[in-house]
Amino acid sequence: MNPLQFPNTVGAIADFEGFNTIGSLASLNNNPGNLMYGTFAQQHSAVGEDANGFAIFPNSMAGFSAADQLVSVRANNGFTIADLINKWAPPDAPGNTADSTNNYINFVSKKLGVSADTPISLAESGHGVDDLPGAHGGIAPSADNPGNTRGFDFLPSLSASRIAAFVVGVLLILGAVLLFARNTDTGQYLGATAQGIAEGLAVA
Repeated sequence: MNPLQFPNTVGAIADFEGFNTIGSLASLNNNPGNLMYGTFAQQHSAVGEDANGFAIFPNSMAGFSAADQLVSVRANNGFTIADLINKWAPPDAPGNTADSTNNYINFVSKKLGVSADTPISLAESGHGVDDLPGAHGGIAPSADNPGNTRGFDFLPSLSASRIAAFVVGVLLILGAVLLFARNTDTGQYLGATAQGIAEGLAVA
């Protein structure tokens, strides 16, 4: 059986539905999402229904897989967490209220660490709407701009050791110029210039 595409989202739903509580309907029916019995459940391995109309799956993995497939369908349609739960447990369904659905939305959102208006695909990885490309006015990644908006990317490569090596190199060159100037009759000007540069660096 294929691994789940949305394990965190399905896990949060299973927690709210009471799957981890011994004796709960979700647990007894191997149905962590408490999916109703119908065409979708039948197409995803459901073997029957209980007295309340909930699907019964042969094992918990089949139940998780069915719930995961339904989340995947919603995610592909661009649903947010709020959209998903409003569809999963609508407030006008038998036994539900607007408050119970909102509690469900808040529970799943908190479990995933995102806001209710976060798309399912982002929520699964723990990213909120603020993590969408361009959400803060930055440059959205693209083929031409893969996300680097720092501008001066070469600066981090100038480590302290490289700067020190550069300074030592400059001083060695200046020393060689000074020695050359002292050993030639025509090197007075060069010697004075090199000495001035060296003194300037020392002051800096």
